Amino acid sequence: MCPSTDQLKYLDLSSFSMKDMSPEPLRVLLEKVAHTLQTLVLEFCEITESQLNAISPALGHCSKLKTFSFCGNQIPLTALKNLLSHTASLPLEQAKYPAPLESFDEILWGFWTEINHMKFDQVRKELMQLVKDIKPVHDIQIYSYDCVLHLKHTDFIAGNPVAIW
Repeated sequence: MCPSTDQLKYLDLSSFSMKDMSPEPLRVLLEKVAHTLQTLVLEFCEITESQLNAISPALGHCSKLKTFSFCGNQIPLTALKNLLSHTASLPLEQAKYPAPLESFDEILWGFWTEINHMKFDQVRKELMQLVKDIKPVHDIQIYSYDCVLHLKHTDFIAGNPVAIW
C-alpha cells in the first residue's frame, strides 16, 4: 500500500511464512513492480503449489529481474515446471530453484530428508527436457541440501543437453 512501491527494485521475503496467506497481495505487488524489480528472494517462505501457480504469471512479467531465488520451498515437480516456464524469458543472471519433492525419499517433521539420487536423476531428465523445450535465456540452478544441478541454457543451443553436477 506504500505509494513508493512502484519503484521497488529489491524484495527479500526470506523465511516469511506465506503458507496460510492469500497469494493475491504478492501477485498484485509483482504486477505493480514488473518494470522495476531487479531482485526477488523468496527462500524458505513455505509457498504452496497453488500460491506459486497464482503468482507465476505475474513473476513472468518482471522484465528487469536479474536475481531470483526460490530455494527452500517444498514444491512438486509440476509446480517447478510451471514456474520455470513463466521465468524462462526473463533476463536473469542468477536463478535458484528448489529440488522438487519427487527428488526426496520423504519429509520428516516438515524438513526434507536427504535427496534420493535415483529419484533426482529422473527429475533431472524431466527438467532437462523442459529446458530443452522452453529454451530459457538464463542458467537454472536446482538446489537440494546435498547437491546442486546446473542446467545451462547454452547446453541446449546445439541440441545436446548436458547437466553439470
